[in-house]
Amino acid sequence: MPDANPTGPPRRWITGQALVRNEFGAVLLAERTGPNDTRQWSLIGADAHPDETALNAAERAVRGKLGLPLKAKRLLCADHHPTTPIRFHSGLAFVFDFGSIPGPAVLNLDLRDVTGYGWVRPDALTVLDPAQHTRIEASLTSLHARTTAFLPGCP
Repeated sequence: MPDANPTGPPRRWITGQALVRNEFGAVLLAERTGPNDTRQWSLIGADAHPDETALNAAERAVRGKLGLPLKAKRLLCADHHPTTPIRFHSGLAFVFDFGSIPGPAVLNLDLRDVTGYGWVRPDALTVLDPAQHTRIEASLTSLHARTTAFLPGCP
């Protein structure tokens, strides 16, 4: 396959996601309705606007969806996604560490594009779809090892 044309690169999406934990180590997830009315849980995040970085998209999502003025501490994981029936272009999801918030923190939850939020213990993440589970597990491993993970594609 020839190299991509730098003046006409292929279309890709970029998402910034936030790993937010509570004082007990549980991870904050958002629930939305997926294809065929399935429930899908994922980290808080947003697709980047044109000329917006994944970091800025993640911080925008945390401010807008949670009402928290948190800032990202560091990059934990970069996850490449190939084209799928849901995403017609390949892309990258970047997960940033937003630290832990003390309970009972008051969250100003925006329910316009999600059906709910929930705290999930790391040992219960196996209930997630494989891609989300792998991304969050890799992010938690990176958090504790002080490394950054690269996932070359969905499981």
